[in-house]
Amino acid sequence: MKHKGRLRKVAKWTGANACSLLLAAWVVSIWYSILLPVNRQVMIFSAGGCVRVVISNPDSAAEFSPRIKVVSSGFRELGFAWPRAILNDVASYFLIPFWLLLLVTTVPTIILFYRDRRRFLPGCCESCGYDLRSNTGSRCPECGCAAVVKKEI
Repeated sequence: MKHKGRLRKVAKWTGANACSLLLAAWVVSIWYSILLPVNRQVMIFSAGGCVRVVISNPDSAAEFSPRIKVVSSGFRELGFAWPRAILNDVASYFLIPFWLLLLVTTVPTIILFYRDRRRFLPGCCESCGYDLRSNTGSRCPECGCAAVVKKEI
């Protein structure tokens, strides 16, 4: 049972970090254009609040430079566009807005944080949930933590 809790903990904090990175990338893409060539046929382009993936057709002569470029482009649109794909003879273009990526990672992360919260009744140990209403000692007999009991209102 501990393995499931550990996996949930890792998943929720990985999701929180991914959300933070996506939000930062979205803000950076509003002000800067970043070109990241993966190889001679594939390039990832981030600008205007969207990620654009460009895949060159192997039969065409179009090739991308193998250098990363960062260009200050000033304030651009916020990237509230819908995802789309453009396919032609020279290359294929896929536009994925950052808000969609952020939504896809934020919703499961919020659900994981919500399900992982602790809900113990009044009169129970805050650490393990053991019923301390009839406890006479200063420690929880189940986990050994200091017995701080929330009183019922």
